[in-house]
Amino acid sequence: MTYRKTYIEFIRCIACFLVIVNHTQGRIFIQRVPSKTWFVSISCFFISKIAVPLFLMIMGILLLEKSDTVKKSTERILRILVILTAASLLYAQSWKTGNSFQVIHFLKQLPQSPVITTFWYLYLYLALLCLLPLLQRFAAALDKGSLFWLLFLSMGIMGTAPLLHILVPNISICPYFTNVLFSPYLGVVFCGYYIHRYMRMDKRKFFLSCIIFISLLLFQVTITYSLYCRNPKNYLFLDNAAFFTITASAASFLFAVKYLFAHIYCHPKLETMICFVGSHTFGAYLLIDLILNLSDRMYYFLCGYMHELFAMFVWEMFIFIASISAAALLKRLPILQNWI
Repeated sequence: MTYRKTYIEFIRCIACFLVIVNHTQGRIFIQRVPSKTWFVSISCFFISKIAVPLFLMIMGILLLEKSDTVKKSTERILRILVILTAASLLYAQSWKTGNSFQVIHFLKQLPQSPVITTFWYLYLYLALLCLLPLLQRFAAALDKGSLFWLLFLSMGIMGTAPLLHILVPNISICPYFTNVLFSPYLGVVFCGYYIHRYMRMDKRKFFLSCIIFISLLLFQVTITYSLYCRNPKNYLFLDNAAFFTITASAASFLFAVKYLFAHIYCHPKLETMICFVGSHTFGAYLLIDLILNLSDRMYYFLCGYMHELFAMFVWEMFIFIASISAAALLKRLPILQNWI
C-alpha cells in the first residue's frame, strides 16, 4: 500500500471528523463570553472550517490527472444527483411534523436549497463535477507557472478581497472585476493538484506549513475576538470556507500530512484501518446530521460528569464512530455498494 493512498484516506478521515466539529462547537462558544473555554472552542471551530477545502483538494489530487469521457462524467453527475435526491428525501421525511411533508414542495425546494445545512457541499460538488471534463483538460494544458497564476487569482484575490472588506470596510473591489475571475472553490481543487504534482517535500517546507497553519489560526481567533468586542451578537464574519485564511490553512495542513506520511513509518495494520475508515467517509457524511440529532442529549448528559470541552470531544467522537459504523453496515447491502 503506497503512502499516497494512506495519506489521502487519512485526510478524508480528518475532514469527515471536522465536519462534525463544525456543526457542534457552536453549542459552546455561542453560549459564552470570551474566556479560556471560549477561545479553545472558537479555535476548534476555525480548525474545522478546513474540512470542505480538504475534500476539494482531494478531488483535485485524484481527478484532475485523469481525462474522463463524456459517459464517465455523466455517470459521476448522475450518481451524485441520485444520492442528493434520495438522502434529501429521507431527511425531509424524517424531519417532517404531522402531515407537513409534500412531494411537490420537496421537488420544488431541492434545486433551490439543501434540505439540511450539511448538504450544501453536495451542490458545490455537483457543480464541480459538471465542470470536471473541462478542468481536467485545463490542468493538462497548464504548466507550473500558469497554474500558480490561477491559484493567485482564485484563492489569492478572490479569497482575500471579501476578507479585506471585513477588516477594512472602506476598501472593496468592483464586482465587475471580481465576477470574471475564477471561483476560490475552483482554486482549491487546483491547489490540491498543484501540491500533489509540483511541491517537493522537504523539512523546511514542512515547518513552514506548520507555522502558516498556526499563524492563520491565531489571526482568525484574534480578529474574531475583536469583532466580538464590537458586536457580541454578530461576529462570525470569518466563517467562510472560500476565504484565504481557511483555504491556505487547508493547503498547509494537507502538505504537512503528506510530508509526515512520506517520512514516518506507518504499520500496515494501521494503514489498513485508515483506508477502511476513509473509504466510508462519504457514507458517514450523509448520516452525520441524523446521528447528531439522535444523540443530541448525550452531550448534555456528559456535561454533568466532565468539562464541556471534553464532553463535546467525546460526543463528536461518538458521532464519527457511529457514522462510519453505520456507513460500513449499509455498504454491505448489495443495492448500496456502489452508492455510498
